[in-house]
Amino acid sequence: MEEDYFERFFETFERTMCTNARKCGSGRPITSRTAANISDVNDLVLSQERAPQTHLTSQQIARKTGIHRSSVVRIILDDLRLQVCEKNDAHRSCPKPKQLN
Repeated sequence: MEEDYFERFFETFERTMCTNARKCGSGRPITSRTAANISDVNDLVLSQERAPQTHLTSQQIARKTGIHRSSVVRIILDDLRLQVCEKNDAHRSCPKPKQLN
């Protein structure tokens, strides 16, 4: 029985050049990280370069382009290879509440 398994495995591999039953490259297609979407996100991110204090959040970019926010973040980090320069924590930017005596 074990020999039959290996024979079928190698026959399938020779026929399809894959180790499983599905066809190579037949996974879920990348629909949000297309060249057009990358260009749109790039234009919105880099439009802020010469205008200080006019940055857009990833959620605002997502609304303008119609792309999901996590896809916008992946485009910025993976495709455009940009990094966050400054990140403000809400805990640090708010003053401490005064204690009542």
